[in-house]
Amino acid sequence: MIDKVPLADPEFKQIAPLLRLGKCGIAGPSKYRRLPVSTYLAAVRVAARRTRDQLAAKLGVSVQMVYDVEHGIIPDRSYLLRLARHFLTATVTIDDIIAVFPVLRPTAEDLKIQRVLEKIRLHPVADPRRLRLENELAHELAPLAKRIAASAAWRLNRPDCAEEVWGEGIVLAIRHQDPARGLFISYLKSRIAGLLIDLVRGNLVSGTETILHDYGPSVREAEESLSDQLGRLPTEREIARYLDIHCRLVSEVRRARLANSTVSVDHLDFFFQHAIDIDSSPESAGDSQYLRRLREMPDDWREIIYLHFHDKLSVSEICDLTKSSEASVIEIVDLALVMLRGGDSVKL
Repeated sequence: MIDKVPLADPEFKQIAPLLRLGKCGIAGPSKYRRLPVSTYLAAVRVAARRTRDQLAAKLGVSVQMVYDVEHGIIPDRSYLLRLARHFLTATVTIDDIIAVFPVLRPTAEDLKIQRVLEKIRLHPVADPRRLRLENELAHELAPLAKRIAASAAWRLNRPDCAEEVWGEGIVLAIRHQDPARGLFISYLKSRIAGLLIDLVRGNLVSGTETILHDYGPSVREAEESLSDQLGRLPTEREIARYLDIHCRLVSEVRRARLANSTVSVDHLDFFFQHAIDIDSSPESAGDSQYLRRLREMPDDWREIIYLHFHDKLSVSEICDLTKSSEASVIEIVDLALVMLRGGDSVKL
């Protein structure tokens, strides 16, 4: 509706609140301080009861330019001067508008970054020269990105997330920022803030993810090494002694792996069809690698993993049904999945 801005009163009344227009017309630019400059420019046009065609004709610019500045493209000084001359009151100057919207007053650092980005974009995406320039800019911006991420993470009460997002934020900002739509540093802030919000809301960084990231690889390596030495699966106490960490930490890693265990849909479908009733004789397996892996699993392993993935039972519920310990259930699911994916180092 706002694209065709109505001249009829009923339609105008629908749009006016969206653009903060009152009975006396448009308010001063300071009322739009927390909004994009494009919203203010659209409000000026709507308050004047002009369509885009009419505004473009009055300003002596193209309709496309009017459309662009109302959809995020930064207007140049000439556009603002024409708008102020024809549609703003004498008390509102172009300097008043520039003072309200930071995007209209780039800093020396913004301009410096913009010049580097212009040089980067002279080269094709896969060009080594472009990659070198991107890496140099990313290295230069790293301290700034870290500060932005730390500040944003602190406001979200998740300071642990800051380290996870600042690097990705730099890369995305360098590759996707459009200089016609804003300043780089502002875009970098919004990118990092968006990544943090996604992490927090989506729970992508949790205690489970953290413990797997910090200790998962070392525990898995210790399991494989000790399995080769002992000829059997090591206990949690043996792994803890091998890594010189607390036994409870090993248990938490295994629990985290269980919570994050996934197999492909094809594997699960096949498993659910055959896991319980598979014949244990070698002849029944034929040449299927999946059947061979399932046949090699003990019956209680197949039952436990089926209950966990198919029936969606919790560890405690599986313990009650199978009369197994919690540690045993966690270990069995973990190792059964390794076997199903083709792991050959698992010793029963």
